[in-house]
Amino acid sequence: MKRKAIFALAVAVAMLVAVIPVSAGSSYDYGTYGGSYYEVSATCNSESYSASTHCESTTYKVRADAALYRYMGQGEDAMYQSTIYSDKSHTRSASVSGTTYYQLAYLVSYHYVNGVQVSSLLAHGKQ
Repeated sequence: MKRKAIFALAVAVAMLVAVIPVSAGSSYDYGTYGGSYYEVSATCNSESYSASTHCESTTYKVRADAALYRYMGQGEDAMYQSTIYSDKSHTRSASVSGTTYYQLAYLVSYHYVNGVQVSSLLAHGKQ
């Protein structure tokens, strides 16, 4: 009886997960640059985005850029790259975020430590 209840619960959860649409995506990475630990992240949903870079070093400058791609043209397969948004170089942390009036397809973020690109991430928006 207990096995049937567990199985029924597992099936119900699987069905629920299958019908819930995915509406946001995020990516994360980390590493070291010049002996200093850094973390980068990117998040995108249908109408908002964010990209951030953080480095433990107090001497290195960091920067985060976000290239937004939106649906345009005929069908949802047509893509358009909008302006690249950037946060100026800061010590330790930099981020760029905002909302849009159009539906985002995905975001490509570029992350810099001490002027060197250490990572680029992809985060999906509307799927």
